Amino acid sequence: KKNLLAALQKSGLKLGIATGRPRLEAHYALKHFEVLDFFEAITTMDDVKTAEETAKKSLRKPHPFSLLETARKLAPAGRFVYVGDLPDDILAAKKAGSEIKMLAAAFPWYAAAPKNALSQIEKMKPDFILKSPSDLLKLAR
Repeated sequence: KKNLLAALQKSGLKLGIATGRPRLEAHYALKHFEVLDFFEAITTMDDVKTAEETAKKSLRKPHPFSLLETARKLAPAGRFVYVGDLPDDILAAKKAGSEIKMLAAAFPWYAAAPKNALSQIEKMKPDFILKSPSDLLKLAR
């Protein structure tokens, strides 16, 4: 919701997105919901595919490439929390955390099967399991 994104931004956080969606699709959704301007950095599947051509290997989650790329765009020496809804998101954040200061937060409640997603995510041992989106404000403090 816009008010939560505004509050996060007001708290001094820089917001970014690392998505497995193509750029066109991601930008369309963010514009449609009028939240695109809250995000200072976005890494999409298009960026991943371009990097894969050079690397000659898969850089899709759970590989941390998209998270590291988004972090680099935001603040290379910063601290980060990546929020994901799938086990691969948590694995990617943990792998990124071995290179930069990144914690893994899970928010599986909007997944297609939330209880199943939570069960799988718990096995990945995220740093945080968020009960509601507003829990992000607590992490910002």
